Amino acid sequence: MEQTKDTSKVTLTNISFLTNGQIEENIDKMASHMKFFSIFNIVQGVILCFTIVGAIIGIPVIIYHLKLNKSARSYRRFAESSDFFYLHKAFEDQRKFFLFYKILLIVMLIFFVIYIGVMVYLVSLGIMSMPQNFA
Repeated sequence: MEQTKDTSKVTLTNISFLTNGQIEENIDKMASHMKFFSIFNIVQGVILCFTIVGAIIGIPVIIYHLKLNKSARSYRRFAESSDFFYLHKAFEDQRKFFLFYKILLIVMLIFFVIYIGVMVYLVSLGIMSMPQNFA
């Protein structure tokens, strides 16, 4: 791969790397790990859906882990056929998955900061209302 002057674009000038069996092996292993991760989290999303509040998070988790599973299948198809259409589909599905996870992590971080703030406030209220005489 050779980078052009615009660092946001990468062009493939040599695609002979596809003949190396090690690339296909790495893609297959990565796809296997992605599939395991996605199936595990799909099951977790289904379990979250048993409650109404959990379904708010569970349904998007299921949808986006299905995208990750689809990405893993596209990587495997690319390794088998060397068709760049499958590589493009794999990148696209994986990009959507990571965008979702970035948003989810930001939301979780915001809720965690709010939770810590509420806990500090409640603890400070509890300490202020304790009797001051211990004699």
